[in-house]
Amino acid sequence: MPLLRRSSVLVLSALLVLGCAAARPTDAAPVPDDPLEALPEMPAVARPAPFELERAMGADCTGPGERTSIGSRVLLREQCKGPMPRHMARAWRAIAPLLPWAPPVPGDGRFARVIYRVVPGFGARADVVVDLGATQEYLVLRSFEGRRPGDTVYAVWTHFCEYSQTDCPEAAYGRRVFRLDAGGQARDVTAEVMPPAPKPDALDLRMLEEHTGSGPGEEISKLGDVPTTRWVAEYDPENPPPRRYRRFSPDDGLGHFGFVTWNGERFELRERVPRALWPCALSYLGRCYASDDVPPKSPWIENDTESRRDD
Repeated sequence: MPLLRRSSVLVLSALLVLGCAAARPTDAAPVPDDPLEALPEMPAVARPAPFELERAMGADCTGPGERTSIGSRVLLREQCKGPMPRHMARAWRAIAPLLPWAPPVPGDGRFARVIYRVVPGFGARADVVVDLGATQEYLVLRSFEGRRPGDTVYAVWTHFCEYSQTDCPEAAYGRRVFRLDAGGQARDVTAEVMPPAPKPDALDLRMLEEHTGSGPGEEISKLGDVPTTRWVAEYDPENPPPRRYRRFSPDDGLGHFGFVTWNGERFELRERVPRALWPCALSYLGRCYASDDVPPKSPWIENDTESRRDD
């Protein structure tokens, strides 16, 4: 064989060997064993600027005060959509198998695009609210960072936790609270850190019956802003309870059964809270006109200086 042809064959053989070696799976980019490792790790910032962390983690966010086009039970305004923060995905993976019902989002679901928001809390790391459901079939996962890391909990809400569900919050629909151990295993701590649902007394039950009432149910719409929910009952607006009934407020037509708020260690049921724990929202009518707002000068708000303002 001529030397030139032999050299060409040798070069071609060498290229084929190199090409095969480059195509070997062992030389390909490593794929993480745990798909959650591809999600962003949220920096430990206690009080970040609005959307600072979400955008840093690759999320698209609405503008300040902007209403959202995506239905959400808790993020009616100012929400983001992007990769789920890794610690929240890990929490959900540990929690989902422990729920008494089959969640619509499995623990090993895809979390590349979820609706969420970062909220300042009590810990060195901010709280996170994730809406995994929709307006009608909602599923909310929220972290409540503790003053000490070991006190941090993760709460799940789905549908209303009503008094008619006598085993609430252990009912199929309601809310549960979990804490993760050092190994990432979840433990149900609802009974330890969450007060039971308020139980109507004889007068409350009579008002509900005589005035076509329902509830009390847990209003969770402000969890995207504060670590607080509110228990309320609704009545027929054409047949409201009398003004002398202590729970009834004619300003919003609701019966007030208390607020539940996180204090950095546990949840506590309180009859009254500061306005900062139940802030007014900005609606199309103006400030403090939203259906879930407690009207200004309400007896349920401590030292209230809020006032209704037109938009």
